[in-house]
Amino acid sequence: MELEICAISAADTLAVRLPVLRPGRPAASAVFDGDQEPSTIHLGAVVADEIVAVVSLMKTPMVEQIDQVAYQLRGMATQPQWQGQGLGRQLLSACTDAVDQVKGDIIWCNARAHVVGFYRAAGYQAIGAPFHIVDVGQHQKMFLPLP
Repeated sequence: MELEICAISAADTLAVRLPVLRPGRPAASAVFDGDQEPSTIHLGAVVADEIVAVVSLMKTPMVEQIDQVAYQLRGMATQPQWQGQGLGRQLLSACTDAVDQVKGDIIWCNARAHVVGFYRAAGYQAIGAPFHIVDVGQHQKMFLPLP
């Protein structure tokens, strides 16, 4: 498998975001505020010219670290047939590199409960109590300070 992680457009994220994160919902539910901001970074894992995993990084302050240049990781998704093959880890590594290049200090996310262990294994730390997002489920706020 030859994998390339590269910059993609906001529109390109929808082919993975919608079926994985918003199954059965209207396409508009997979469009996020901030997708079109010039500071937003969209990355895709591409295999044989097909985008199989995506993630977006939006320059968004983290309330607990307001003095830091923070990027919120959003919409991370991998097509089901590609899950469990390390693409998520590679995307997280590319996120760290991308935020480092734009002089960011911290990456944070609202991780779905079932992937908290995945983020912990990548060095992310939990902050605050778990919380519920209507129509999405239980989440935990997590962050990764960059060196």
